Amino acid sequence: MKRLAWWLWPLFSVVWIFLRRAGGNFLLEDSDTRFLLLKIAERKNPWSWFWTDWPLENHFYRPVSTFAFELDRALYGMHGNGYGLTQALIAMAGVLLATWMLVELTESTPIGCVAGGLFGCWVAGFSLVELGHSLAWWVAAGCLLGIVRGRANLGPAILAALASVFFFSTLEPPYSLYSRIVGWLPGRTASVMALFCFAGVAAYARYLRSADRKRPSLTSEDVPATRGSSAQAPVRASSLWGIAALTCVALALASYEQAVMMPALLTGTAIWFWLKGSRPKWWVPSGSWVVLAGYWVLRRAVVPSGVSRYQGQQLRFGPGVIGSLLDFSVPGLGQSTTIINSFDGFPFSYLVGQPWIAWSLLLGNFCLIFLAWRSRHRWTFVASWLMALFSFMPMAWLKMFEHYYYWPSAFFALAVVTGGLVLVEAVVKAWSPPPLVAPRRDTPAPGALA
Repeated sequence: MKRLAWWLWPLFSVVWIFLRRAGGNFLLEDSDTRFLLLKIAERKNPWSWFWTDWPLENHFYRPVSTFAFELDRALYGMHGNGYGLTQALIAMAGVLLATWMLVELTESTPIGCVAGGLFGCWVAGFSLVELGHSLAWWVAAGCLLGIVRGRANLGPAILAALASVFFFSTLEPPYSLYSRIVGWLPGRTASVMALFCFAGVAAYARYLRSADRKRPSLTSEDVPATRGSSAQAPVRASSLWGIAALTCVALALASYEQAVMMPALLTGTAIWFWLKGSRPKWWVPSGSWVVLAGYWVLRRAVVPSGVSRYQGQQLRFGPGVIGSLLDFSVPGLGQSTTIINSFDGFPFSYLVGQPWIAWSLLLGNFCLIFLAWRSRHRWTFVASWLMALFSFMPMAWLKMFEHYYYWPSAFFALAVVTGGLVLVEAVVKAWSPPPLVAPRRDTPAPGALA
């Protein structure tokens, strides 16, 4: 019952998404949506998209996500309310599957559900910016006040204060998931893919967890084994979870190109569980790379190999790529431009608050990383942050659209929640009294062994 109670937060965000679902025929007025539905009406064969380019004809292989549009057109015709409902249902299912994935990865229902709820709030467009800013400065001010009054340890308090300023800024991501995932129909390609990505990683993590589970040890109250009885065998993990994970990889690849990172994510999951002392089932990550190779061969066979006009317009190189990668690797480095510009008008530029905020965010980013590395949540923090980076990586070379961040944001939410646990431990340490040191004895105590 207590575990089910933790699901209330992701369920709250799911209800919020449903209440804020988009509707009306204006959803169908987007040029991409209009052309896509027109091609679907002309083709009249949903299965044909498995061996051709997708309806927009810009050299993408997306038969599964196209099938979602085929289903809507068959059910609702050209009534936008039905399309908006399906769009919201896909986003709602994504939040629940992401929560399940995070629970399996962390092996903790509270942490996974809180991270899933945060992810759901981002998808629902629920703003946390005011709450984050208020909490950041309250925590930082409390740590600094403790230093002034001599009740907090100087070093840990400074680290906690800076880390809090950066941490609470991560509660509000610098992009809007709602507009592209719930309110824009072509964003369905990314959200449909994410359903299979979340389910695939969750299934593999469940496989690894069930493989490690042992039967309880015998106690004095157990019936002793006799010649007519057999010893209890260890619980065997069902390989169906691994097969389900590979199936999800194939369906994700047939939905959206960002899923090419699924083999890397499954490999990362195996390494994560290995670091926690588990025995990874390597045939699943190995099989996912085989599925990726098969996808590449199939794609080259059914989709034109040249770069389409749309792809040529979207590709980019240079500083924009680095900046996008930094959003998930070291987000605080995004403040370096403000800091560099502040030196032009030095010292007068520091009479306003923006340079000070930039410095606190930059230093706070590194303080949080330092604190996380020294905490017991080290591998959860590192793994979730790297999984967010890798799941986003191929999209960094394209001009930015918010739906590129949908899949990575689930892992980033886990990194944020883990960072919150690290921050709580740092604040407790900062306010804890110093340990008592036993007095030095120059001579042995009376009666002690010399």
